Amino acid sequence: MKRVGIIGGGPSGIIAIRCFLSSGFDVVVFERRRTAGGLWNYTAESCKIPCPSTDPWCSLPATASGNWDSAMYDSLDTNIPKQLMDVTDFPFDERIPMFPERQDVLEYMNAFAEPYLKYVRFNTLVESVDKPKDKWVVVSKDLDSGKLSTSEFDYIVVASGNYDMPYIPEFEGLKEWNEKYPGSVLHSRSYRSPDTFYGKTIVVGNSASGLDISYQISNYAELPVIRSIRSESRLPGPEFCLTPEERAARIRDVGVIKRFDYTNRSVVLADGEVIENVQFVVFATGYLKNIPFLQNYHCTHPLISANGTHFTNIYKQLLNVDDPSLAFLAAQRFILPMRIAEVQSAWLARVWNGDITLPQHDVMLKDYNDRLEAQGDGKEFHDLKKLEDVQYYRELQSDCATTEGFQPKPFTDEDANLRANVKMVKTAYLDRYREEGVKSTSIEELMQAGYLKDYQ
Repeated sequence: MKRVGIIGGGPSGIIAIRCFLSSGFDVVVFERRRTAGGLWNYTAESCKIPCPSTDPWCSLPATASGNWDSAMYDSLDTNIPKQLMDVTDFPFDERIPMFPERQDVLEYMNAFAEPYLKYVRFNTLVESVDKPKDKWVVVSKDLDSGKLSTSEFDYIVVASGNYDMPYIPEFEGLKEWNEKYPGSVLHSRSYRSPDTFYGKTIVVGNSASGLDISYQISNYAELPVIRSIRSESRLPGPEFCLTPEERAARIRDVGVIKRFDYTNRSVVLADGEVIENVQFVVFATGYLKNIPFLQNYHCTHPLISANGTHFTNIYKQLLNVDDPSLAFLAAQRFILPMRIAEVQSAWLARVWNGDITLPQHDVMLKDYNDRLEAQGDGKEFHDLKKLEDVQYYRELQSDCATTEGFQPKPFTDEDANLRANVKMVKTAYLDRYREEGVKSTSIEELMQAGYLKDYQ
């Protein structure tokens, strides 16, 4: 029986178990936490993060109490409706909000994980993954006893997530600022709650975390909260539950930062504006690809771009071209991660058991190079925008449909329509919450309440 080693027991890793078992593989999952749930586990404390943070091979430590923290903050609601988050044959409870709270998602994942926990080695840190000969060798450490163990596998799935190693860009004066005013600079990964903020605060970035955090902080910090952005966000932020006048009073968008003047606690923008007396700066600037356990293998088989933004030589944003026995689950941005992880795992199982034949090496390499040319050598390489994730899902699901094994559910036209209109739906959801104090559970409920009049 062929063996699959999965690094990471969060949602993607747990979801993968079902797919590989269905195709007859022996599966072992390595998870450093004591429980499943991965990213969705909330910890009040956070570990120390370097500032700036630009090294993708750095390993973050555990917290002071020995826990492994995550990028989860206390009052997080999802930006994806539950109707697009669920996996095959396991829907969310119809009573929870359409855009679930973090605890809802954690409970959902824990319920799904229950039958598969026996395949997971919890409280186990993967020290290294390498391939000295024809087998992958995983060296892991039991975090209670400190004992090292070695295991061999035919295939490796990296499911350690996209939200571990923060990216904090380098700016003139930032390092000195952080040293002079300890605790005043943080990344969204370390953000937990807004009530610790006071005075003038700058949030850098306006993707999901930047939108959430700037709104939450505006209930406590000096107004308006300053938000440094490069372009308009493609996501609906919680500030849309405010009137336009209220939004303008609470959050002010400005351009990009040029430098930090640590001598007088001011931040200089590229357009020349100076923001004085800044108490806090929160970087919601994304994450680096982070697979420190594969660093030795990377030395002879490059896996991550020099800037740390994307996996290199990767076919279908999933399989390593040079050694297709190595895969990276749900590496893309702006996707439906649970569904994508499921269809990728089902497709991988068929590739590795021989039901799906891969193209020649040069064809797979061309797939990578074509995307590199189109998307560039930055974080946008892994972006699946608009309905690209739907198309990607359907391509893999179509391959799976012609063979035996676990069958991911089809991505219906109704689902695709919801995916195309998530911003409209989330805005209506927030409008109703603002006006009625009700968190809707479905599209039908929103429409019956008089919202989403243009939704078809």
